[in-house]
Amino acid sequence: MTRTAIARRLLRMLRPLAPLMAFSGACRVVNQSLGVAIPALAAAGVVRVGQGAEV
Repeated sequence: MTRTAIARRLLRMLRPLAPLMAFSGACRVVNQSLGVAIPALAAAGVVRVGQGAEV
């Protein structure tokens, strides 16, 4: 069996998993952006709350 045949067979086996892998990749991207956004939003909220309390 040639390498291309092996590769084709592997791709054929993995094809049903492609949507799942794409979904997990999208989730990873969302988690990363949330991981950046949540602390920033929390910091902005804390600053706002702090300013509101002072006034």
